[in-house]
Amino acid sequence: MTIQAEYSAEFQIELLGLDVKSLPEPILDIGCGSKASLVRELRRRGKTAFGLDRDVKADDFLISADLFDYPLKMNSWGTVISHQSLSNYFLESHLKSGLEAAKCAMKYMEVLRSLKRGGVFAYAPGLPFIEEILPADKYRFVRMPIRDLPVGGPSEMELVRAYGKNPFYSCRVEVVNIHLK
Repeated sequence: MTIQAEYSAEFQIELLGLDVKSLPEPILDIGCGSKASLVRELRRRGKTAFGLDRDVKADDFLISADLFDYPLKMNSWGTVISHQSLSNYFLESHLKSGLEAAKCAMKYMEVLRSLKRGGVFAYAPGLPFIEEILPADKYRFVRMPIRDLPVGGPSEMELVRAYGKNPFYSCRVEVVNIHLK
């Protein structure tokens, strides 16, 4: 079982700064965990929400697949949520660079392309090294600091040294302009 399965829906909603009432639909939670608690809570609140995780039991709204093997259709999601799945892997791969980092960058861009105009990609931790190179005329960023660093984790100085900036924040990337080809 992944650690994502242990977080409550309420904790994830607060950490990611989500206003559930105004989330564009449909919603996809990538790395939803085996319990898919956030997906279930969103559906309980009347949202059209789906989950994707290799450890989840597939049903009408849960997809059992690895994110890197699952194609995201262009212009199909209102909101994509990723609490500690893609971004954690991306941070780790970024330090090593090479093929894994490139694979993460391509999936990140695929997620952005899968969003409809006005769509939102909400994730934590942040990814400052890719966020800073995205075009400001297409994407708007809302970053919310996470107050407490994990006990036993790296210091803020170590995070800045590794990533150029402290990635310990949640981020909402909002699509403000897309050009379909």
